[in-house]
Amino acid sequence: MKVLLLGDFSAFHVNLAFGLRSLGIEVDLFSTGDGWKKTANTEEIPKNFWKRFLFLKKLVKNIEQYDVVQLMSDDSIPFRIVGQFIFLRAIKNKTLIYLVAAGSDYRFATEGRRKLNIPLFDQLEKYGERSFNSFSDFFRNYIVCRHVNGIIGFNEYFEAYRSHKKCLLPVVLPVDLSKVPFFSMDWTSRLIVFHGVQRGREGFKGSDYIKKAFDVLNEKYPDQIECISVGNVPYNEYMNIVAQCHILVDQTNCIGYGMNALIGMAMGKIVCCGSQSKSDYDKWLPLIGVTEYPPIIPVVPDVDFIISKIEGLLLNRRYLVEIGRQSRSYAEKYHDSKKVAQLFLDRWSSRT
Repeated sequence: MKVLLLGDFSAFHVNLAFGLRSLGIEVDLFSTGDGWKKTANTEEIPKNFWKRFLFLKKLVKNIEQYDVVQLMSDDSIPFRIVGQFIFLRAIKNKTLIYLVAAGSDYRFATEGRRKLNIPLFDQLEKYGERSFNSFSDFFRNYIVCRHVNGIIGFNEYFEAYRSHKKCLLPVVLPVDLSKVPFFSMDWTSRLIVFHGVQRGREGFKGSDYIKKAFDVLNEKYPDQIECISVGNVPYNEYMNIVAQCHILVDQTNCIGYGMNALIGMAMGKIVCCGSQSKSDYDKWLPLIGVTEYPPIIPVVPDVDFIISKIEGLLLNRRYLVEIGRQSRSYAEKYHDSKKVAQLFLDRWSSRT
């Protein structure tokens, strides 16, 4: 079996590719490297328009070598809407095509907003960030969904697509644990708390609330804690920073968690992320076969709330070693890239 993973955000497809290869699947990953993150790939999609056109023309010609083509979001095909339509029409009857619903798109901005009680959408409007609900966003999403054989989501993104006739059972995020070691930290030392900022997407992550909370904590506990925020660093550098921290504060606005939080869990860090609504998890986890809630500290877009959660960790250090171990254990039990790869194989075979 040969699979093409097209596009990548935050190394989702990178980690899935590791899992698929460990199961004996031949995998190619074509992506732009996710911009400044510079994630790994088999081949980089050219930035130059003409080179990109020739790249995709060659891909269409050779597409039959792939049993499955999986798109990482409805924006994986690096052309405008007409180009996306032409590409999908050209490959539709030559291979199986699947869409990973794993990021902001029209469906998430509309159906997700209607069904999910999360602060994300109001925060995007507050900070004037793109909300993905324009007519062009609708048309792109419509074209991609019309041509794929199935749609695979997780957490909030699954909920946004749940009623779509092509939506398959959800999955969890994959992480290659052989590349993400567990770090045994000195929990009695000065605690390092880290937040990775996405410049231009501070509203999406809740970065302003997190950074204001960090300022208060740094002033209040100068000898016990060091809160740092870093923006737009390459993926490998980001991994190195996370390795040095004790507590990772990822985002405030969603229910679940993404790849950044999962990397922190796999390293044995204390992860603060989203509301962690158990009522919503109860809708998703049984469909995946997950029987436990993630060991994540909930945070919301409120400075005082974030401060109180981190203070609670600081003042109850004796529990931090165990939480760190639980984080790694949870990643091993449910997120190992080989296990998640098998979930994807099951989903692909259920809708051919």
